[in-house]
Amino acid sequence: SFLSAPGSSLGSPSPSGVGSGDYFMGAGYQERTRFTSRADGGVGVGTGFGDPAAGVALEMTVSSYSSIRHSFASIGGLSFKLHHRDSQRMLLYDFGVENAVPWGITDGGTSAYATAGRVFVLRPDENAAFGVLTTSLGIGTGRFRTQDAILTHRHTIGIFGGAGLRISPAVAIAADWTGQDLDAGFTVTPFRNRGIVASIGCADLTRTAGNGPRFIMSIGYRFNAH
Repeated sequence: SFLSAPGSSLGSPSPSGVGSGDYFMGAGYQERTRFTSRADGGVGVGTGFGDPAAGVALEMTVSSYSSIRHSFASIGGLSFKLHHRDSQRMLLYDFGVENAVPWGITDGGTSAYATAGRVFVLRPDENAAFGVLTTSLGIGTGRFRTQDAILTHRHTIGIFGGAGLRISPAVAIAADWTGQDLDAGFTVTPFRNRGIVASIGCADLTRTAGNGPRFIMSIGYRFNAH
């Protein structure tokens, strides 16, 4: 039940992660990029090492950005995350670096961050409507700064965070402040215990990082080799 809690982010890092034997892949799409009318998207794959419940696990992700507007894998990055899960207290912690090893010209550059999360069981039956709430709060550099700080080249620390409320066993609603703008939408797990998660929503609802709201969607799959 703890692992099937709804997500609390649509654009910022989640404090949860994978361990040894776990693999995942995902793809994202947006109807247009900031200040343009052109659609774009990206893909990523990753795996983990270690046991986050027993100690600290390392998650590694390889991503291809702007895969629609440019050739596949011509722009991308290798990212790392150390994370720990306290299942008894329903707490999550992580520290990571996005695009620690970048290639091509990436918009966000290299971004370091730290996140903490908490899962709240709101009802005796976790599978009941509105039974689970997840929250996360973090700080980071790079893309987690405000748009004004990025444009004026100020090396500040940004604050990001989100919340997700499971409204049914298969559907959650989430809102996520990325450090620049507000993203909101739905996450769906159409097949219970199958590791497939899809999301649909809008980015930049606050109009603080771009020129207005943009439609976003993604789908991911996670499995354990054992």
